[in-house]
Amino acid sequence: MTGTSAPPPYPEAVRPVGIKDVARAAGLSATTVSHALSGKGKVSADTRARVRGIADALGYRPAEPSR
Repeated sequence: MTGTSAPPPYPEAVRPVGIKDVARAAGLSATTVSHALSGKGKVSADTRARVRGIADALGYRPAEPSR
């Protein structure tokens, strides 16, 4: 063997972007992100807009049951 590895036979599964990913990127809790995206809870308009912008940039889409 030469030390180089062959690519895997199948591409690795790519998991969808979740609330926790958006929260990590925004530096907020998952609860705050959830409230910002759902319109519930006490979240400022600025935070809500920032979270939505980050979620859009990451490609976040809500899970089917929560739509």
